[in-house]
Amino acid sequence: MARMTPPEPWSNTSSPAEYFIFDQIREQLDDHWYALHSVGLTEHRSKPWAEIDFVVIGPPGVFCLEVKGGRVGREEGRWFSKSHDGRTHDLGKGPFDQVAGAQAALRTALVERTPWVTKHLIGWGVVTPDCRFTAAGPDLDPEVVYDERDVNRPFTQFLLRLEHHWSRRYGSRKRLEPKEITRLVDAIRGDFHLAASLRATVHGIERELLRLTEEQALSLESCEDNRTMVVTGGAGTGKTILAAEEARRRAAKGGRVLFCVFSKGLAEHLRTILVDTVDVDVFHLHGLMSSLIRESGMHDRVPRHLDDEFFAVQQPDLAIEALLELDRLESYETLVLDEAQDILTTPNLQFLSACIRGGVEDGCWRVFMDANQNLFGRVDDKAVGLLYSCGPAQMRLRRNCRNTEPIAVMNSLLTGVEFARTLSVQGPVPERLVYRNHAHEGRLLSSELNRLLSQGLDPRDIVVLTPNKRAQSILAHSLPHGPEIVDYSEESNSKRIRHSTIRGFKGLESQAVVVADIEDLSSSRARADLYVACSRARAILTLLCVDSTTEDYLRRAEEFGRELRNRPA
Repeated sequence: MARMTPPEPWSNTSSPAEYFIFDQIREQLDDHWYALHSVGLTEHRSKPWAEIDFVVIGPPGVFCLEVKGGRVGREEGRWFSKSHDGRTHDLGKGPFDQVAGAQAALRTALVERTPWVTKHLIGWGVVTPDCRFTAAGPDLDPEVVYDERDVNRPFTQFLLRLEHHWSRRYGSRKRLEPKEITRLVDAIRGDFHLAASLRATVHGIERELLRLTEEQALSLESCEDNRTMVVTGGAGTGKTILAAEEARRRAAKGGRVLFCVFSKGLAEHLRTILVDTVDVDVFHLHGLMSSLIRESGMHDRVPRHLDDEFFAVQQPDLAIEALLELDRLESYETLVLDEAQDILTTPNLQFLSACIRGGVEDGCWRVFMDANQNLFGRVDDKAVGLLYSCGPAQMRLRRNCRNTEPIAVMNSLLTGVEFARTLSVQGPVPERLVYRNHAHEGRLLSSELNRLLSQGLDPRDIVVLTPNKRAQSILAHSLPHGPEIVDYSEESNSKRIRHSTIRGFKGLESQAVVVADIEDLSSSRARADLYVACSRARAILTLLCVDSTTEDYLRRAEEFGRELRNRPA
């Protein structure tokens, strides 16, 4: 089977012909071939945005395909298609011009990014599976058309025909090696074929586009065939992206989806990402429980002084009672759980089980987690054991698609957690600034923030993270000549630099992260905090460390270097 990206047609695909060709390519080509569906182009010669229905890449070369369903024709120079229900669609210049222009744009972009591609074949074809293409003309080339007569023939015959045609036109070309095919797929997917990703800001000021790796796409495909699934992976491996996409998919299949996370900030941002998705309810766990308790009229049973015991045991029990009182037991068809390492306790799992049809044992759920981020120490073996006793499909993500390689290396050095493979993205080496006292730290922090701003960074792309709340951090003191810094949770529309606790910023990311108040590199809590803090940075990472941590840092650097030397190539 060909390797399809995405593994299923995009949900907004309305053309039956595209669905048909998607299946033909997937089923009739072997795994030497990759096929990218609905590839966007921003560098087209005549319009700001264009799209290629399929880009098929295999040993013979790269082929761009334009698919037109129904009956296709041309009148007075304008092309049209007529669907099976009798509706006519204006195609403008027509499929030949469309795909030829798109192929030219794609070729230009590939040559810029992978110059060696000029040694290989890049062609195009037109696919009209619902009609027999018998038209003739100087601007029409039947040899590059797949039509009704090809439907019952192997799709490889059509690609062979394209190879012969374009080889005669351009001359023979070298065949693509597997590594070259992969590099081309990465180049196209990285620059043109994009999927919405979470951005650092919790307010939805701006969205960034982030490609799904092949491994991530395959994990989504696996989700389709399994009632339950556990996806694990380190920070930056795309778990939250996959969780959001899976929530969309399950909602599209029918039934309400409960998307639950631990962090309030992440829940708020996910709501902006999924705002147009019907039947997906996003909550942070304790907020959901609190709202149910309040709505059921049981708020008077909540103690005045809340402690860890209440949140760990009493609140889940009260929330289950609230579900009973409100007649909302098993009101969701699917549970999607992100940040599960901070949620999975037996009481919490019992509450979530009461929310979905069939419960955890017989219901439909997807759990996304990173054992390295179990900051709150809440995961218990009984809860985890119950999940795995349900026989879920298991997927581990190993590719870091958020951080540059220098940031991933620094994170591993500080925490001892083996870093996931990055996307070979290089960037500035993280800065480590050493301070003697609070006054010195304040000067260093002001200088670093002003440096980032002076180099053109948007204040909204900079976040300052500290282990403790603002009142117990360096920000409790005035920063000499420093820019204004606001609390991200209170300034939803701010255009200024933001501050958050490390734990409050879990699940989020920023172009530039400055981690202040680093006074400990040894304790398990400190290393867990550093693991999260460093992995929030996409491009720029600065660490402000007290001078007493220098000896520990140098020791860790030496140990890390020794580990790298002994690591198998």
